[in-house]
Amino acid sequence: MMDASKHNFDEVEIVLFAPAPAMRRLIREALISVGFRGIRDYLAIEQARGAIITYNPDLLICDLDRDQDDICSIIADIRRGKIGSNPFMVIMLLTCDPQVNAVNFAMQTGVDDIVTMPISVRLLEQRIDKMINKRKRFVATEDYVGPERRAYSSQEEEGANGSNNFQVPNSLRHKATGDESAAAHKDVIENATRLITQHRLAELTTQVSAIATQAKNQAKRLNGDNNPAKTLIKVTRLLDQISSHVDAQGNDNLIILADSMHRVVNVIAETADPAHNLWDILVLSGQAMSAILWDRAGASELIITALDQAMAAIGAEGG
Repeated sequence: MMDASKHNFDEVEIVLFAPAPAMRRLIREALISVGFRGIRDYLAIEQARGAIITYNPDLLICDLDRDQDDICSIIADIRRGKIGSNPFMVIMLLTCDPQVNAVNFAMQTGVDDIVTMPISVRLLEQRIDKMINKRKRFVATEDYVGPERRAYSSQEEEGANGSNNFQVPNSLRHKATGDESAAAHKDVIENATRLITQHRLAELTTQVSAIATQAKNQAKRLNGDNNPAKTLIKVTRLLDQISSHVDAQGNDNLIILADSMHRVVNVIAETADPAHNLWDILVLSGQAMSAILWDRAGASELIITALDQAMAAIGAEGG
């Protein structure tokens, strides 16, 4: 059990959504026993949603057994920055009926922890201590933003995998321990949000490169007689997602690369017998985009080569 005397919970803000009076009373009393004072509890999901926006809590606790779909939707919106001003607040769900499908669905929204009721003060202390001292690093994909679900053998191993996961602000830890590095200041949240976009872009460009490589190999096997309609649809959808993210990033090189990739795809779609190197251009452009995102050596050279090849291909087809 954590030593509550080492933490100061006076400034911690909690929003508690628990429609059942017995559960709400139990959790509130347990939180007070741990040392929390700033607890706002709500019966209706819309009231809780409004409180998240108004009070920007450090810890959100919800009863998963009531209004499950609405709760999961709110959590997903929090993680995507659509509700409240801190997408990295600590989120804990409570359930008396831990059905596998319901729990798995809730986990995919980006929740930090799911606790099975009944819960003792000691267990609540332990789970909160974990969120303060051992909170998981975050990962970001096109479909998920939240704690890394993979287990690590040590904190060192987790930190060493920084290219795939990253530390996010933890205002609960900041207020409880005084650790300034965990503070959820506006600029820190903005930086972490930009990092989420980077990770999503990296995933999307990897997918484009993989699909383009597969299409090139298929075209070679068929001696160039290839109708890549389904592949082009997949690539176009991915490029549309990439374009939306690079616009948000505001990086001119990313925007230019995304535009050239779209134009190369148009050339492939309009060419009866697309050359293998057209797919190679998409692979190279994806590599250039990744190099920009992670500030890798040789990024400038990759950009120039990718754009030169793209423009040559577009020009050859009258694009």
